[in-house]
Amino acid sequence: MRDFNFSEMIQTISNYDLTAYNYQMFMPDGVDEKKVEALAEDMKKNGFTSVILLANLDGWYLVTGTHRYLAVKKLDEEDIEVEIKYVDVTDAIEDYCKREDVTIEFVPLDHLRKVFEGTKYEEFARECVEW
Repeated sequence: MRDFNFSEMIQTISNYDLTAYNYQMFMPDGVDEKKVEALAEDMKKNGFTSVILLANLDGWYLVTGTHRYLAVKKLDEEDIEVEIKYVDVTDAIEDYCKREDVTIEFVPLDHLRKVFEGTKYEEFARECVEW
């Protein structure tokens, strides 16, 4: 594994710009509205303190952070601006699709460790409990 500083890959976008896109989202267990509300309230006080992953594959996909995305969308509707941190993982998702000969619909977004295995994102994925 090569040395990799994940923080160098982090980009920012406002929630206004983020919610302007029509993201396709992965929601294996549906949406927990209480979680969305709690995240939105926390973001009002503390800003966006996490990172979401995005991939541009025939349209933008929200790879992680469905509840966080819906929370920033709620803030957008309330006309509250926050800065969102994200990483574009298009390259890793495309590589996985080629390696496994699948389309995005068959990428196991609920098991990202498998997707990021052998990539520059692997170490970061290991650190994230949610993946």
